[in-house]
Amino acid sequence: MASDINLLNIREVAQKISAGKSTIYDWMNPKSKRYKPDFPKPLKNMGGINRWIESEIDAWVMSKRNPNQNLTS
Repeated sequence: MASDINLLNIREVAQKISAGKSTIYDWMNPKSKRYKPDFPKPLKNMGGINRWIESEIDAWVMSKRNPNQNLTS
């Protein structure tokens, strides 16, 4: 049974992680001082628009959180 995969565009990723679109592009650019090699890579050529797998974004956010942070507050 195939699971549903939700794809996000840049605007949706930016909103989900509370970051600007230019910040996300910097995180993806190896030439940028703000490059984050662990940031999820988008799927290319999805109708000419980059798309990210939502579960990969969620996993990246969880990997960055403070282990003592309460997720319910």
